Amino acid sequence: GPAGLSAATELGKHNVDTLLIDDKNALGGKLVLQTHKFFGSEEDSRAGTRGHHIGKILAEELAQYSSVRTWVNSTALFVFSDKKVGVLKEGVYKLVSPQRILNAAGAREKFLRFPGNKLARIYGAGAF
Repeated sequence: GPAGLSAATELGKHNVDTLLIDDKNALGGKLVLQTHKFFGSEEDSRAGTRGHHIGKILAEELAQYSSVRTWVNSTALFVFSDKKVGVLKEGVYKLVSPQRILNAAGAREKFLRFPGNKLARIYGAGAF
């Protein structure tokens, strides 16, 4: 998501070897599902830009740093006591041995309670 992309970009600026893992097929987290234009200041939050475009912009900025690798369609499953990380990468289990771990796992919606909110076909963007 945007936090992971921003962190990886900052690390890339300092030529730090970095692996960014994203469970979706494109970088950007929930931004790839956002079709509305964001509000706020242009400088701080790219106001007036649609979320899925922000995800693409952040991914393009990140791509210029050769010290940063990205794994899409991948899920970090577990951090073991020896600090190794188990990752499911495109259906294959991998074991990564990082020097440091930065967890930017993203957000989940909290639905407001209302009658019938447990019925089928009531979704938030995070369901996809």
